[in-house]
Amino acid sequence: MDARIAWMIASMRSISGHSTVALLLLAAFWALAPRPGYPAAYEASTLHNAVSRSETVQGLFAERWSTILAGDPFLDLYGRINWVPAFKVNTVTMTGEKRTVPMTLVRTYGSLSLILRADPDTPADHTPPSDMPADTAIPVRTPPEAPARGDGFGLGFTATGFHYGLTRKTTINRGDAGSETVTDYKYTQFFDDIFALTLLYRPYFHVHGGVIVNNQIEPNDDGTMDYTEKSELSTRWFVSSELFDFLTGTATALGDEVESFSMELALTELAGLFTGPVGQSVPRFTLVFRRTALYNDEPYDSVWVRSATARDGTTSKDLNLADGLKERAALYTLGLLVEENYRNRVFFDIYAEGQKPTERLISKTTDERIEVSPLRELRASLGYNFFAGTGGTLSTFKMILSGGASRYWDTAAPLHRERGDGYVLYGGFGSLRLEAPWIGMELRASYNHSVELRRLVECAEKAVLEGSFFASF
Repeated sequence: MDARIAWMIASMRSISGHSTVALLLLAAFWALAPRPGYPAAYEASTLHNAVSRSETVQGLFAERWSTILAGDPFLDLYGRINWVPAFKVNTVTMTGEKRTVPMTLVRTYGSLSLILRADPDTPADHTPPSDMPADTAIPVRTPPEAPARGDGFGLGFTATGFHYGLTRKTTINRGDAGSETVTDYKYTQFFDDIFALTLLYRPYFHVHGGVIVNNQIEPNDDGTMDYTEKSELSTRWFVSSELFDFLTGTATALGDEVESFSMELALTELAGLFTGPVGQSVPRFTLVFRRTALYNDEPYDSVWVRSATARDGTTSKDLNLADGLKERAALYTLGLLVEENYRNRVFFDIYAEGQKPTERLISKTTDERIEVSPLRELRASLGYNFFAGTGGTLSTFKMILSGGASRYWDTAAPLHRERGDGYVLYGGFGSLRLEAPWIGMELRASYNHSVELRRLVECAEKAVLEGSFFASF
């Protein structure tokens, strides 16, 4: 790598250390200057699976809008940086040699939402009500009743971006001046963006509709990155709607094919339509159903669909399998989420999810059928708000300490774990969230936690560090 380019990269990263807040807010929208790299191929990589990455960025989009709808902002800015320091990738060199390369994975996510109300609130309306939950990540909602703060027509626009950047340390020899170690971007870069419009008619319904743009950029043979390259760019359409705060449906399509579909039924809110407003201390029960076209006989998949031999009966499946011979299988899941908010001080949730693929799954490493566990995910978490007001009222400031544990099953787990060869991974997380009026931040650390593994199974048995910041007005 040219020494002048390396010096510039090192300088830029040094500057960013003094601009953490700005980087968090604009993480997904930064200028894409060319960076050196060299060609390599991945194996069993969620990174290369655009279907899985689309589900991830769409989940982050829905997570942020859940918080937006719990309040009533005009402008919402959110940024997140996620580090996996001991990340490793399986690569194939130019000579065909397979090797594992230690790297650092840096994932940056940014979101900007603008909400225009047809009937803007008065300044007094922006004072949070005393019965508003202290943890806005788990909003407490009541059935529709007389118009209140935030009700009525509205139109929103959201732009989000998620960037996966693989980095490694590079040492530059400066001769008599000594050597210098800089962090440089290497290998494929991945980008997932959402541009969406939202129609609101609170408290009755809201609808999101937009486009998901996925792109991966491979290094050139001369070691440069061409960020105008669009050969791997794909566009997906999605729509998501919620009715009366109890029924949510989401669908994502590539061309005329629906790749994923989900439906959530909030049982407590549904019961509240018939029994009247539900008390804040009543647990919230939600059923979650999903169908995802997850397995497609692609080189990055960890399994073959149905058999290691194609349907023609003669062709053995390999990384060069023709598209016409590839087989597909969807994954059906059914989950139950239970959330409890006790007096705005103690928060508890537990989630269990079962699974069933539509076809047999064959391990690529053994060519044997995988016995799919009926339980895909089990997780629980507990949080405590140190600044909860007396009598369960909401304090102006929040300091919420949370922790949790999980169990997660995945077909690719044996390929990415450091020890053992099983499909089940156990882990946990800890986090601290601080919030003041209009702004907040969170620090989070996890190891093998199911939420991170769902997004990227390559994080198996690796520490994940994360920081996030938001401003909402």
